[in-house]
Amino acid sequence: MRVFGVLSAIWLAVAVVQQTVLPVFLPAAWRPDVALAAGLASLAFLPGRTGLLFVFALGVQSDLLTSPRLGALTVCYLFAAWLVRLPERDLIRGGPWSAWLAAAAGTFFAYGAYAFVGALAGETWFVAEGFERAFQHTLAALGAGGVAAFALAELYAWTGLLGPGALQRRRPDDFGRPYLRQA
Repeated sequence: MRVFGVLSAIWLAVAVVQQTVLPVFLPAAWRPDVALAAGLASLAFLPGRTGLLFVFALGVQSDLLTSPRLGALTVCYLFAAWLVRLPERDLIRGGPWSAWLAAAAGTFFAYGAYAFVGALAGETWFVAEGFERAFQHTLAALGAGGVAAFALAELYAWTGLLGPGALQRRRPDDFGRPYLRQA
């Protein structure tokens, strides 16, 4: 129940930030995909299936709120999550830093695949726009992915949702505090 409560709160917060806060403060070219950054950063800290289900839920959310093609963005999110999870042991061992880089690289893969899906549908304008969007989102994810990775690492440690791989890490985190509270 705790997992559902924490992830539901993050899911709603991502929707609010993506749809209401970022459009006010950032121009369209520099708006990161917060849902993708949060989902891919969560893969380093949550247990395997929980992280993938969270990426799927964030993909459906982004599909419903932003995408002109229903289902295409969700598939691209899951493709990026699969690519990011390939070096799973290194992703978990690296902590927030590797989660940050995974969020940026996964953003490039997801939006590159999204442009490819548009090309398969026969829309030539979609390919050019898609790769431009992939580049812009990747640059924006370098900032948002870092914030998401470090904030989610702290949140998951505080709520006790860290997966077994992250629990084995047990070294001081990047803020100098113990990564896990000692009972």
